[in-house]
Amino acid sequence: VWSVRQDGSDLQSHMWGWDFTVHPAGHISGITRGGIPFVYDPATDDQVFVRDWGMIYRAFFSPTGAAFLAEVAGALVLVDWREGEERVLLPTRRAAPRQHGMFAHRALEISWHPDETGFAFTSGWDGDDDIGYYDLATGEVRRLTEEPWDEQGPSFSPDGRYLAYMYHDPIGSHVCILDLTEETALKATWRVSRRAWIVWRPRGQG
Repeated sequence: VWSVRQDGSDLQSHMWGWDFTVHPAGHISGITRGGIPFVYDPATDDQVFVRDWGMIYRAFFSPTGAAFLAEVAGALVLVDWREGEERVLLPTRRAAPRQHGMFAHRALEISWHPDETGFAFTSGWDGDDDIGYYDLATGEVRRLTEEPWDEQGPSFSPDGRYLAYMYHDPIGSHVCILDLTEETALKATWRVSRRAWIVWRPRGQG
């Protein structure tokens, strides 16, 4: 974890890890090199390590950092690390992209809705990869895409109105943006790398 001020000064290194998220309150969450989820405050240098669930490969912290989604014992679980509670949501085989090859492993692809009422995820449950949405209040799973080819890498805009994702067809890979208020999708005309990741600007202009 590195931190730096907006003017580019005071660059500091704090710890090793991955899956870093900077939260609005200024703290940072992620996974240590040993697979332990953590929450870190650069201002005070306080660190909280969530060890109760063992080694975790990926953890997707909520926008406020109060909870995270992770694969535990073959299931996607919601972990409230402050209360020490977990809630099983879906079997991993339904919540993960389809596997390519006998020994291939595809990591979870999850994007929290900004208001923390649910999350989008890539699922290969029905053969090809589609984007689904899990409503945490009702437990309902809704399919957001049904194209004949793979849709992957969902990413909510900061205001929650749009969901961007990658669309892969025989011609190439494209970025699509789904307007959730009107349920319409716009496919970008340019091609991008199949391994590209989508990151929104902080105010959601692009």
